[in-house]
Amino acid sequence: MRRRIVMLASALAVLAAAGARAQGSTPPGPPGEVAAEISGARLQGAGTLRFLGLRVYDARLWIGPTAMGPDWTVAPLALELDYARSLDGAKIAERSLSEMRRQGDIAADVAESWLASMKLLFPDVKAGDRILFGKWSGTEVKLDGKELLIMKESDIMGIVHK
Repeated sequence: MRRRIVMLASALAVLAAAGARAQGSTPPGPPGEVAAEISGARLQGAGTLRFLGLRVYDARLWIGPTAMGPDWTVAPLALELDYARSLDGAKIAERSLSEMRRQGDIAADVAESWLASMKLLFPDVKAGDRILFGKWSGTEVKLDGKELLIMKESDIMGIVHK
């Protein structure tokens, strides 16, 4: 038993180190699509979304050449998502509805409408795909105290398939 724990701890340490190296491999400059939209774009921040320890995507926030300052609403920016895994948008929508139903009853017609909307909103992505969108894309809404961004497909700067 003790040997298994030591082996598991060692494996987790190796995975954590590999993840740290992968996260540190941010590209030196902005992607072409961002550079075309934001003159002098620079990286403001980056992070990795993981689920159950598995890397889902790397995110990078690109801003203009000057500091954002107190009024960030006037600063140009773009968010880049670089997917590490393939995701089926329809399956995510179906699972989301399943989780919503676990929280409480949902009328069948409402559930059907939400599912149809979510299937339109959640794109299918493959490992290596990148999705880019700018600051004024979509509409920000608050739902149950959470801020959400809803956008049309036309607001996406690009989906780059590798």
